[in-house]
Amino acid sequence: MRPCLPATPFRHAALAAAVLALPACGLVEPQAPRTRADHCSSHLSARVLPPPAAVPGAAQALTAAGFSEAGRRLADDLGLTGPLATLVAAERQPGTGVGYLLARQEVTSRILLATLEVQSVIAVMDCEDERADQLQGRLARLEADANRRFAIAGVIIGATTAIATGALAVMPATGQLGNYIGIGGGIAEAGTAAAQIAVAAAGELRVTTNFLREIRDQPAESRIFPAQVWRHLTARHRPGAMTIAEQIVADWRAAGLLPPEGEEGADDIFAADGMVDQDRLNQREEMADLLVARIRLMNRELRELLGEVLSRPVPAIGQAVRTSR
Repeated sequence: MRPCLPATPFRHAALAAAVLALPACGLVEPQAPRTRADHCSSHLSARVLPPPAAVPGAAQALTAAGFSEAGRRLADDLGLTGPLATLVAAERQPGTGVGYLLARQEVTSRILLATLEVQSVIAVMDCEDERADQLQGRLARLEADANRRFAIAGVIIGATTAIATGALAVMPATGQLGNYIGIGGGIAEAGTAAAQIAVAAAGELRVTTNFLREIRDQPAESRIFPAQVWRHLTARHRPGAMTIAEQIVADWRAAGLLPPEGEEGADDIFAADGMVDQDRLNQREEMADLLVARIRLMNRELRELLGEVLSRPVPAIGQAVRTSR
C-alpha cells in the first residue's frame, strides 16, 4: 500500500515535532477576565448646584478689593464672582451684619462644595484605577502561568529529544531516525520558545465614567465631571491661551501616550469597553495619573481662594444695634 505522504526526512521531522509539542497544548485561557462597569460610576452624583445670579461690575469690584489674579480667575470658573462682590459690598455696609454673614456663608459654602466635588472626582478615578489594577494583576498571573507552562513544555521537549536521540544512537539499524527526531525536537522547542515570547493575556475592561475620553473630546457640558470642576478645566481666560484640558492632552502627546491622529487604532484607548492587555492598561494608567495630578492642584487653588476670603477684615457686626440701645 502506498503511504499518504512520502516517507521523507521532512515528514519524520514534522511528526516528531508534533508529538513533542503535545506538552504545550491546553495553555489558552478559556475565558478572559473582565471588570464590572457600574462599580465606581454609581458613586458619582450628578446633582448640580444652580449658579448664583450675576452682579454688574463684580469683576472690577474684586480687583479693587485686592483679590489676586489667580483668585479672580478661579472665582470666575466657580461662579463666585457675584457672591464675592456681594461680600465686598457687605463689608462696607453698617448695620447688624446679617447681609455680610449671609454673603460670607454663601462664598465659603460654594468653595467647600467645589472642594468636595474635586475629591469626588478623584475618588471615582481612584476607584477606576483600582479596578484596572485588579484586571492587570489577573492578566499578569495568566501570563506568568502560561510562561511557566511553556517553560515546562520546553524542558520536557528538550529532555525527550535528548533521551530519544541518545537511545537511537546506540541501537542498531535505526538509520537516520535519531537525526529526524533531533530536528523535530529542535523545531518543537523553537516553536514553544516563540509562543512563550508572544504570550499576551487580554481581558475585558468596561467603564462608564470615561474621564479620558471626556478630556480629549472636551464637550461644552460634561456628563461625567461636576459642573464647577469642568468649568475650571475648560475655561479659557485669554484669547489663544490653552485651557487646562488642552494642556493635559498636550502632555499626553508629549509623553508619547497618544498615537498620531488618524492612525489606525488611535481611538481604542478611549473606548468605553473592549479587550485590553497589560500595555494598554499601563498606558491608560499613565494618562489617568497626569489627569488626577492636575485635578488635585485645584484643591490648592481653592485653599488659596478661601484664605483670601478669610483673611479679609471682619466688620464690626452689631454696632448699629448697640448704638440704638
